[in-house]
Amino acid sequence: MKIPITPVMVTGSTGYVGGVLVKQLLKAGLTVHCPVRDPAKESKLQHLKDLDGSEKLKFFKADLLTKGSYLEPMKGCSVV
Repeated sequence: MKIPITPVMVTGSTGYVGGVLVKQLLKAGLTVHCPVRDPAKESKLQHLKDLDGSEKLKFFKADLLTKGSYLEPMKGCSVV
C-alpha cells in the first residue's frame, strides 16, 4: 500500500497503539494530526513530542462528545 504525502490523522495518538503508529508515520516522513482532549496538557503529549520527527506533529483540541470538533484535525488529511 502506498501512503500519500498529505497529512494523516491518528485518533488515540496518546495511547500505546496510537503512539506506535504515530512513531512509524513520522519515521516515514508524514505530517501527523493528533486530535486530543487538551493540547495544553504537556504530560499527556511529551512522549510524542520526544519522538524523532516530532516537528511534523500537529495537535488539535477535539472531543468525540463535541459535535464538529474533529473537522479541523481532519482537514487536508487523506487517511484517518
